[in-house]
Amino acid sequence: MPASLLQLVLRLLNTCGEPVIAATDAANFPANQLQQLIGTGILRETSRATEISRPVRYGAGGTLIVRETARGLFGVATEDDYHDPLPLTEEDVRQYSISVTGLVKEIRRRNEIVGSDVRIDDGLILVGAKQIPGVARFPVYLSLPNTEQPTLLERSLRARRGTAGTFAVVILPEETCFTAELQRTLDESGVQVISLPATDALEGLAMDWSAILRSLPGNPSEKEHYVFRKNGQSWELTFEGRATLVRESKGILYIAELMRASGREVFVAELFAATQGVAHVPVGTGGETIDDKARRDYRRRAEDLKYQLAEAEKNNDSGRCESIRSELEELADQILAGQGLSGRPRRSQDDRDRIRKSVSMAINRAIGTIGKHAPALGEHLDKHIRRGYFLSYSGSIPWKF
Repeated sequence: MPASLLQLVLRLLNTCGEPVIAATDAANFPANQLQQLIGTGILRETSRATEISRPVRYGAGGTLIVRETARGLFGVATEDDYHDPLPLTEEDVRQYSISVTGLVKEIRRRNEIVGSDVRIDDGLILVGAKQIPGVARFPVYLSLPNTEQPTLLERSLRARRGTAGTFAVVILPEETCFTAELQRTLDESGVQVISLPATDALEGLAMDWSAILRSLPGNPSEKEHYVFRKNGQSWELTFEGRATLVRESKGILYIAELMRASGREVFVAELFAATQGVAHVPVGTGGETIDDKARRDYRRRAEDLKYQLAEAEKNNDSGRCESIRSELEELADQILAGQGLSGRPRRSQDDRDRIRKSVSMAINRAIGTIGKHAPALGEHLDKHIRRGYFLSYSGSIPWKF
């Protein structure tokens, strides 16, 4: 579940053609968030839903077809799941459509972009022209939805063809990981694809245009060749001038800490503590590794992630699938770390060894993920990061963080 209603709106726009939000889903977020999005025209109440998920008060079950009768609203089952009609309320069938026009107008307002009407040209919307005084003036587009990278590439090249200047900017509703080949093609074509900031409030839609301009293709003097930098919920990685984005993970955090301490050996517990934001992690013996409540929380989170993974796979959202699978793997490590061979709670006999295995596995997973998007960087990290009780990064590259 996204952290805010705005994030849910952006995710649906990024993955669905004509998304709607059920009132029951909107009710999971603070009421002021719904009112704010309605007030700006991003959400609009639309006609009743004709098919809904089974209301929680009726327990588990399949979807319901909505029927309006003289006695009121009822939900009836599909042929495969017969049961008596279930009484429904107006709130059960209320839904909101997402207005692309409303979002475009809000992006213009927050970023001082000049535009007129809003037209969708096969998934590509001209937001308007952005002027940075004394520096550049360029067109800004919005791409919706973005489930296939070849489609995104086609739209980006189309945006560039309609540009008289040296570059164009294409906005995506949420962060997306690109293949190294796609990023190289975009750079060579003079197109900068950026993501809206991961934000809970509309004020967060304002973007850092100075930072965007520094990384624009066509500005080689400003281009950074070696970057390992946090960017929202992702990390911007540049190796030998070729950039990519990967989602944040524990392994990425460990690697960044080792790079900052280049050439120095770091004790595994010290590295673990640094990424947790604490001074130190006590290591020793005694006590259960995880208690019953933590174990239940882990399993509940795992079930929620499995549901999210099924939705992401259904929507062909490869970047989201990768992120969810990574978190599922980390949860599995934590659950298994707290169990003996027979599944009983494990007593912590050697915390250092447990932390060593957890950190090493997280680093290996992160290097594997990086290698899929930037093979040369993946090979470099695998070669220069030593794992074990004492870890280190031995590369001599002048990284920028």
